[in-house]
Amino acid sequence: MSLKICPRCGQPYSWIERRESRGNVYYYAVHVYKDPQTGKRRVKKCYLGPEEYEYVSRLHIKEGLTLKGLRDSQRALEYLDALIAYLQTVELDSSLRRALGARFMRIGRILLGLEPDISEISEILRVRTGFAPVVYRPVEVQGRRLLEISTPGREKSEEVCRALVEYGYSCRVSEDGLKVYVGV
Repeated sequence: MSLKICPRCGQPYSWIERRESRGNVYYYAVHVYKDPQTGKRRVKKCYLGPEEYEYVSRLHIKEGLTLKGLRDSQRALEYLDALIAYLQTVELDSSLRRALGARFMRIGRILLGLEPDISEISEILRVRTGFAPVVYRPVEVQGRRLLEISTPGREKSEEVCRALVEYGYSCRVSEDGLKVYVGV
């Protein structure tokens, strides 16, 4: 039996309670535990939201987006599918199209567990900044695997960061301005 974790508080729950009110369905995670001081059985309920967010969903009808409650584990896929379908029907300016593309690339890298790609980064920097870094060094910072790039100065570091962020990488410049840390 797998442990059921409440998406609201992060603690294990005992069961899901379903309530109906005025034609709407609402869900609660029910936590049953013993009070440490009294030893008595206690019940705590975390509100997980409605089955569907009717009012807010009406505001997003043109995007085809129906917002779901926390209990729906497939909601992220449905949201992405609705967003993709919507983006195919609207006219986007080039900067917004590029920014959205970068975000989707970053999501893909994160979900696939990819690390920063040195050859891709080299090509981006060569084309976008005219800078071809010689020193790349894999490092681990706060449990994240990053790529450290040495640069000639703060100005170039900031230019490198801007270029990489446009392509969906996360990026920050070191305090001395001579290194750029790149992640997905």
